[in-house]
Amino acid sequence: MTIEELRVIYDKLDKDHNGLVSRSEVILGIRREPKIAAALNLPEHIRQEDGTRDILESFFQRLDKDDSRSISWREFASELSDSPIIDSPREETQIDSNSDSSLYESLMASIFSAAHLCGCGTRSNKMQVATTSSPAQYAEVSA
Repeated sequence: MTIEELRVIYDKLDKDHNGLVSRSEVILGIRREPKIAAALNLPEHIRQEDGTRDILESFFQRLDKDDSRSISWREFASELSDSPIIDSPREETQIDSNSDSSLYESLMASIFSAAHLCGCGTRSNKMQVATTSSPAQYAEVSA
């Protein structure tokens, strides 16, 4: 399945919209929408006595990589997608007074360059932040 198709299914399963899908949400989702059951290759009705509970449990455990008893979007998509999931660079860099000054200087230079490229002609707070020389000054200006 494509990422887009999986996202639609995942959002339908995540009834409480907390970003995680529980076993009960899977059971209710496939009962409510047989197309979801078919897409996930799961039976529409889950019963203990006929082995369908074991099928669901196997499916759930295969996706729940971190044993959190819920399935995150990342776990869902990485297991069921036709294409590999590529990490997006969302890691935030935190700078404090003990951090490497070259990293700080590089970050500030990139901010300053971006401000300069946008044609900003005045020295606003953003420009002042970009030209501060230490994390302490940065914190004072951005406060």
